[in-house]
Amino acid sequence: MKVLIFLFILLLSAIPAMANTVVFEFSGFIDTINSNENNALGNVYLNQPFNGWFSYSSVPDQTSNPDYGVYVQDASISTTLGALALNYLDDQIYVTVANDYTDGEDRFWFGVDASNGDFSFTNYGIHLDDSTGMVYNTGVLPMSIDLADFDSTRFLLKGYALPDGDWFDVEGEITNITAVPEPATFLLLGLGWVVLRKKGL
Repeated sequence: MKVLIFLFILLLSAIPAMANTVVFEFSGFIDTINSNENNALGNVYLNQPFNGWFSYSSVPDQTSNPDYGVYVQDASISTTLGALALNYLDDQIYVTVANDYTDGEDRFWFGVDASNGDFSFTNYGIHLDDSTGMVYNTGVLPMSIDLADFDSTRFLLKGYALPDGDWFDVEGEITNITAVPEPATFLLLGLGWVVLRKKGL
């Protein structure tokens, strides 16, 4: 029991360092295929389902505009599209958060503009827009996302394959975004269950 209590305290002390990173799972379907030269992305078709996850951390804003935040950082996104796995892990991405950006809309954009593996991405990421301008009051980076707050929920996958340069330009409708509990939360729940079992509760 003393060992369990020690592990519990150790875990609690580690939570503050872990709590500033959020992970989201997402899913949806492809609804626009502007280009897929020479099957650069394989066999992509309309209504094809996709799923994946992305993560980011609370880092300082690179702008001085309180209504328009840009958060450049090492972060990750991974998407499964048919037999293709598109992984961009722990490298530079851009998160943009806008309050009343254009025509009063609010915006959350998570995007990659870089090369990785077999592809060079010009825009790979998540674009969420709210035309009513009711989601954000500032450009502060949100640590939670409710898909129901947005009336445009887009997945963008644009770029070209390496080394041949075959272009692809594919878009999809995101139908679900769900926050994934951080590892510390899972460990706390599991450890709590073990303690209760030890006490016979």
